[in-house]
Amino acid sequence: MVSESHLLKQLQQKLLQFDDSALEAIANKGLLRRAKKDLQQGEVPVLASETPTAIKMRVADAEVTMPEQGIAKASCTCPAVDVCRHILIASLWLAETARSDATKSTENSEAGSEWDSVGTPDRTNENLPNPQSKSEELLGYRHEDLVKWAGRKTVQAARELLVSDSPIEIEEAVPISIRLHRQNVVCRYFPSMGLEGMVCSCKSRQVCRHLVAAVLGYQQSHGIAIATSDTSSTSLQAASGSPRSRSQVLAAAMQLLRECVNVGLCHLSEAIQQRFTTLAVSATGVNLPRLSLMLRSIADELQLSRDRDVKADETRLFLTAARTYALCEALLNAFSQKQEPRADLIGWHRTQYEEVGTLDLAGMGAYDWVTKSGYAGLTVLFWDLAAKQWCCWSEARPTFQGTGFNPQVRYRQPSAWEGLSTPEQASQTQFKLMAAKRNRLNRLSSSSKTRAIGIAAVDPTQIDFADRLFHSWSALRSYAATTVRSGLSEYDLLREMVVIRPRAWGEKGFDEMEQMFTWLVADEDGQLLPLQVRFRAGEEQRIQYLEALEPEQMGVWGIVGQLAIARSGLSLYPISLLFSLPSGAPSQASSHQPVVNLSFALATKHGSSSAQSVQHENAIATAAEFEEIEDRLEIPPTSIPLSRLEQRLEHLTAEIQGMAEQGSSRMTEAIANQWQLEANLFESVGLKSLADCLNGLAREPQSRAGYILRLRYLCLLCQEVTVKEYLMRSR
Repeated sequence: MVSESHLLKQLQQKLLQFDDSALEAIANKGLLRRAKKDLQQGEVPVLASETPTAIKMRVADAEVTMPEQGIAKASCTCPAVDVCRHILIASLWLAETARSDATKSTENSEAGSEWDSVGTPDRTNENLPNPQSKSEELLGYRHEDLVKWAGRKTVQAARELLVSDSPIEIEEAVPISIRLHRQNVVCRYFPSMGLEGMVCSCKSRQVCRHLVAAVLGYQQSHGIAIATSDTSSTSLQAASGSPRSRSQVLAAAMQLLRECVNVGLCHLSEAIQQRFTTLAVSATGVNLPRLSLMLRSIADELQLSRDRDVKADETRLFLTAARTYALCEALLNAFSQKQEPRADLIGWHRTQYEEVGTLDLAGMGAYDWVTKSGYAGLTVLFWDLAAKQWCCWSEARPTFQGTGFNPQVRYRQPSAWEGLSTPEQASQTQFKLMAAKRNRLNRLSSSSKTRAIGIAAVDPTQIDFADRLFHSWSALRSYAATTVRSGLSEYDLLREMVVIRPRAWGEKGFDEMEQMFTWLVADEDGQLLPLQVRFRAGEEQRIQYLEALEPEQMGVWGIVGQLAIARSGLSLYPISLLFSLPSGAPSQASSHQPVVNLSFALATKHGSSSAQSVQHENAIATAAEFEEIEDRLEIPPTSIPLSRLEQRLEHLTAEIQGMAEQGSSRMTEAIANQWQLEANLFESVGLKSLADCLNGLAREPQSRAGYILRLRYLCLLCQEVTVKEYLMRSR
């Protein structure tokens, strides 16, 4: 029997709240297993001394000091830096003696005793956590309490995690568990132990930003507003010593864009292109990386246009210019009002990878891609089994520098992580990724410290894809509506990745006029969804494999793909096939490959090809490439039933496109009068911003170029709303 001191009883009651998962969070599974084994083999702690604030126990050849805050602040005289087996043994023993005493107390007393069952404290005891008050306790901490506990810098860092929209998951139990998915950590709050007793699975011995973010996130989820700090910023600050200020660079960019529209996008010279390149460098110098990227994109578009390249697109050029102009105006307005712009409007020079510990990943596919700016890359998709979200790893190289990088070859070359042989293996197996690093867009780092263990064959049928698995195309359309980009919001590739399970497979074929392979698949309600692959260089294997595939015979379980809102409506670009063969089925190639990556699948003879389209020498490679940069745009489908107002917006978009290509300086008085009539129409239906721009276009000849750019951006916003409404209506 241990002493019946008040401090000892308090510690016992606190340690009873620690289950195995909580102890593993501050140590690890192996160390906990060893501590339990040592305790079973008779290595019993001995109470050495006690003070009003701590007790000391002898465990083997070490001395453990257990303060009133509990195991989170315990220390040991052994050389271990973190929580050691001695601390675990002492904690397990104290909890076990409390359970033993509780059992005896239960045997010798009736209802109303201190313990109501074996190992379970009576909640009426004032010293034990009350389930009704544990939430109020966590919600009651103020900003001053957090600063006193963690420090002002750590509190600000925690706020940045919340600003970055890091999703959290809360489990209301004892202890309260708060999982930060993006950081892959679990923070636990133990009622009656206070902030000092919180533990985080990152195993930091100091108060980490995860703990503070967990408290703030919990309060935020219960409707408590989180105050922002004026003394620190989550975005890049202006560089000191640069020859031009941010406002000057923004003003110069807007002036150059107006000049382009005034002259006409089809009549721009090489000098204009060079000015965009120079301004991109200036934007980098004043820490405006997103603006720099967009200006470089415009310069690349102008180069394609001057070279008469088939990939040149004046519509895309005009839209990129309009978005860039809108970005400049948004930043200038924020700076002029002494406000801090959103971090995503400023951008980031280079992505920052954060250590996220160990990830349980399942490879779900891989694909190659080429951008119009001359980069080739390989991307491998993973499903995070714990956080239930997509992750990816990518490697890219510029093709114009003669590096010889080939995604088809890289797919079967050594993996970036020790333990995996190739990216091909990573895309088809399940494993634990140790010392993983991940950025805010869930892209994984190629760090040499990262390694994979526990590699096993992946079974797609046993994976919980949560809200990314669809059996109904109505539900898929509802989800697709949430992925439609809004204005200047940041593009997130992984939001468009889904898994679908068709109920039936319909007609398939290659349209030589559209240069498009289409395969209709039906859901449980008989609704059809097209799988579409537009021909381009590198898509031969994908199209050939799909043309020859017999899905029922081969046992296709599902499809991993990327949502696309194209001219024909909602479609899916197939990336990989997930296979599931029934027991006793004949051995097939797919039985050894639960994930077949269509970018790298060789054509097989499971059926006769319905077309020889991929061999056509006159095939037009105009497919929308996998651009993972700023200028990704989807034009609303012409097949969408449009209202009269929406038709008018479509017509307005086409008219200002023609004016931007020819030059606003060529605008006549008759056209100006027409714009005023259009302004009255849009104002009558509540689109005042559009009406104001049209009136300005008609009445202010010297500012027409700026109004045209604003009009194109406003039309884009209206088109995005049209797409969302169409997807919601067509459920």
